[in-house]
Amino acid sequence: MAETVFTGLGTALIAPAQLNAAVRRGLHGATALAGAAGTALVVSQQEGQRSRAVPAGVAAGAVLLGVSVVGVKLDASLEQWLRRRGVKRPRVWMGAVAGAVTLVSAWAGDFSPEVTESEIREGAEGSGDGGNESASA
Repeated sequence: MAETVFTGLGTALIAPAQLNAAVRRGLHGATALAGAAGTALVVSQQEGQRSRAVPAGVAAGAVLLGVSVVGVKLDASLEQWLRRRGVKRPRVWMGAVAGAVTLVSAWAGDFSPEVTESEIREGAEGSGDGGNESASA
């Protein structure tokens, strides 16, 4: 729930395109660095994948850097589009929608089935017929 509130308030109160260039660069860099570090950490903890941690982290960081830059431009474009259509306080509306999407995403995630690694292995081992259930018929 806190995630929803922070997303909505953050979107409503902060217009990234209006931040000065140094702060925007810091925002983009922090996003890329956090994504790179998180990806590298997750990959390094997987058995046999340690050597791929740094390349995976660099790739994730590069993608997130690009997404962050494009996201700020899209945010500004959406705000201007809403203003041209006469929407009063477009950042508030954008925040409300962002919060609602975050809430629905979190809610939907609560209902997704959790599959364990052993269940995945059992499913793969149990499909020796290539997934053709009628093979035994």
